[in-house]
Amino acid sequence: MTPIRHRNVSNMTSPPLDLGSAREGCRMSRIYYRIYPIEFAPVCFDVGSACSSFAEVVTMPVLAPLRNYTTKGEAVYVALREAIVAGDLPQGRRLITRELAQAMGVSESPVREALRLLATEGFVHLTPHVGAVVTQILDEELEEILLIRAALEGMAARLAAERVTRKDLGDLEELVNRMEEARRRDTLDEYMRLNRLFHQRIYDTANRPRLWKTIQDLWAQSERSQATFRMAPTSAARSNREHRLIVAALSRGNGEEAERLTRRQICRTVDMLRAAVRRQRESKKPSPPGRTR
Repeated sequence: MTPIRHRNVSNMTSPPLDLGSAREGCRMSRIYYRIYPIEFAPVCFDVGSACSSFAEVVTMPVLAPLRNYTTKGEAVYVALREAIVAGDLPQGRRLITRELAQAMGVSESPVREALRLLATEGFVHLTPHVGAVVTQILDEELEEILLIRAALEGMAARLAAERVTRKDLGDLEELVNRMEEARRRDTLDEYMRLNRLFHQRIYDTANRPRLWKTIQDLWAQSERSQATFRMAPTSAARSNREHRLIVAALSRGNGEEAERLTRRQICRTVDMLRAAVRRQRESKKPSPPGRTR
């Protein structure tokens, strides 16, 4: 069996395709394309309401036949991983090998190969005689992922301070300015995209490939639950002020300060998650007699 090499999924995303065009059968010459039939509400993920029965039969998402790949198994793996991270294949979704193979224009063998690899990374759960199901991330698991991210990304920022160059600092300052423009325009999706590029630029500077790969995997896991809460404009303003402080710390070669600021940003996200969980639990409590919520 040909071994599957890891690839950076963030570099292979295809632009979203509107649902109307998808229904008309429009094809794109990429590995796959996405459809976005709904917008996610800013609520905390609820396993009970989101859980799907293994026996539930649902329509497969629109996936274009595979065109460009080094191996079919690798291409299927990348396409499914991106679809899971983006939410096109939601948590609890049953993945039927035959339907996936037909949608991608391949045999079932590379699909099974891709599903086995996704299972080792925690994206799907394989059950004998049942098949694959997209795994669900509980609030406690997401909190753990974020805490690990805080430790590792803080370390990466500290290491980056030892290697940062003038060009690195210039690129980071440009990204901070672009984030400020996105915040003022209230385009928070663009802000989040630039935010990721900002941190990626720092971790690239650290030049620790294994550390960076681990951080990327954790990003992919936490992004699957990004519908848990949305960044408010006030949070974006505070976040970008901290970005400027991180750049200033890196320019001084102060790795400890860069690490502290990076960890603080992610730990604040943990606090937001805990608050969202508390609000959800409070909303589910029964009202006292004679009162309505």
